[in-house]
Amino acid sequence: DTLTKLGARQDVARIRTEMSRSLIALGNDADAWWILREALQIAIETRGTVIVLEALIGFASLQIGQGDREHALELLLMVLNHPANLLETKNRAARLRSELEAQLTWQQAEAAQARAQATTFEAAVAKVLKQTELT
Repeated sequence: DTLTKLGARQDVARIRTEMSRSLIALGNDADAWWILREALQIAIETRGTVIVLEALIGFASLQIGQGDREHALELLLMVLNHPANLLETKNRAARLRSELEAQLTWQQAEAAQARAQATTFEAAVAKVLKQTELT
């Protein structure tokens, strides 16, 4: 039945986001990037907003590793401000945000916050998808 198929696809996306955390911890960023992109695409297709939020945290973690801290903070702020946030997701994003803010100047943090406020959630997700097509 359609709901079962939809649920199974969301499970695949969720498992991929969880798997990406292990890959990031092991320093396998290339595979993590690919798996997160697949998870994000599935989550968008199945309207799995919570999974989209988890994937965005994963992409933020990868951006931190690449030195792109401002854009990582921007993604984390989008996650933190989304109403469909689960407590675990919110806590992970808040922890990364705190670490990031300690590494950025107040001007950089303010710029990231301004961009996050000026961007819709859908536009931010579309931007991540577009960026991941190019890598």
